[in-house]
Amino acid sequence: TLHSVFYSLPLWFVDHLFSWFSEDEALRTMQASCQPPPVGIRVNPLDPQSKHVHDYFSQCPGLIAAHENGFAFSERPEALSKYVSAGKASLQSFASYLSLLSIPSQYMKFPLLDLCAGRGGKTCVILERSFSDITATDRSFARISQLQIELQRLRLPDIRTLLLDATQTLPFTRPFPTILIDAPCSGLGVLSRRPDTVWKMTPQQMDQLVRTQKTI
Repeated sequence: TLHSVFYSLPLWFVDHLFSWFSEDEALRTMQASCQPPPVGIRVNPLDPQSKHVHDYFSQCPGLIAAHENGFAFSERPEALSKYVSAGKASLQSFASYLSLLSIPSQYMKFPLLDLCAGRGGKTCVILERSFSDITATDRSFARISQLQIELQRLRLPDIRTLLLDATQTLPFTRPFPTILIDAPCSGLGVLSRRPDTVWKMTPQQMDQLVRTQKTI
């Protein structure tokens, strides 16, 4: 109860953390949920001014980490909005960017199917690396529409985007040697960004998410 009150987390979630992790890991997870999240930025390497933009972010105050075209900051760089509006950079979690780069090249074969593509963060990273034979899908019309807007903003190649439910039989006849799945999740791993998520979630909903993930 003390941890639930101190970290402003539901008691059921605190109990889950202590059952999933060691005491030290559970405490560090709760502490991290209270910290301001880093500002994640991805530079568009296909933009003609990408080197200038990359150099700018490399010298900005508050830089925590950087890898290739991804950056993490403790504070928002002054010119960020200008570069995002011009399609020269995007806001994306640094961890999300790194996770995509960590996929071994032998598993990144094309044509590629991006299921549960959401607003297209992962799709755009792949396109920015000069690959274009991609089909991106999501069950949400709003998210697919935003993905198409992102492609235009970043001046990336037009790709196939489809509205479909990944829990149902897929309608494709062509084979996809690589299928990228960012399945629906609880969001409880990014509470520093969305602290209200845990108060909207129940253990029963988590169980349903697990079933959905297995189905996909």
